[in-house]
Amino acid sequence: VLALIAAMTWILLQQGEQLMTTEMKLRSIAYARSAGEAISPQLDTFTLHFNTHEMLKEKWVEYAGILDADRKVLSHTDPQKIGGLDDSPIALIASRSKDALVQQYSSRGVSYFDISAPVFSGDRRTGTVHIGSTRAAVASSLKDAKRQVLLVAGIAVILDMLGTIIIVGWMLRPLPVLAKAARAVGEGRLDMQISFSTTDEIGQLTQAFNQMLLSLREKEMIRSTFGRYMSKEVVDGFLNGKVSMELGGG
Repeated sequence: VLALIAAMTWILLQQGEQLMTTEMKLRSIAYARSAGEAISPQLDTFTLHFNTHEMLKEKWVEYAGILDADRKVLSHTDPQKIGGLDDSPIALIASRSKDALVQQYSSRGVSYFDISAPVFSGDRRTGTVHIGSTRAAVASSLKDAKRQVLLVAGIAVILDMLGTIIIVGWMLRPLPVLAKAARAVGEGRLDMQISFSTTDEIGQLTQAFNQMLLSLREKEMIRSTFGRYMSKEVVDGFLNGKVSMELGGG
């Protein structure tokens, strides 16, 4: 059960990152749709810049930009890049993709996600939008969800342990009674009966103990009854089966 809880926790954490990536793709598609309306039939730079800077309101977004069909930067959250040509491999691959795309790259020791989507004005492709996020920002966005998953997993582990203790304790409840009865038998007390009727191994042990008590009481009755009239050796022979108890003859 603990292994299953651990596996499910790992799966949920992995799915959380996948869901986050899917959300980023959908956000880039919506961004591309609004960019397409601002590019054609007439370029509306105000709307482009407004939509670009609106993307920064998302806590996981590090940068956003819009490139035209020739990969010229029409709008960007970094004003210094506007008007320049993006000749990076990320931009080149994104400009050739017909669907939203998630790419990973590193810059100055920082790992990034680049989420791109094609921009269409009617049936004509007019550019590409890019949304960037660091892996750390994605992890930070998922922090609350991860905390909840780990909390639920921790509660499940505690409940599992408590349940195991309760179940095992319930299954083993005859053992203290059997131990107490065994000590009483060792002291010579045979007038008892253990009343646990389970069907497991503990129940079989209880039945065997009760049968042992019955046998001991029968032997004690034989010893006390016949011992009044016969020698100890004869009585012991009866109890050990070495002397026949058939009537007549012997």
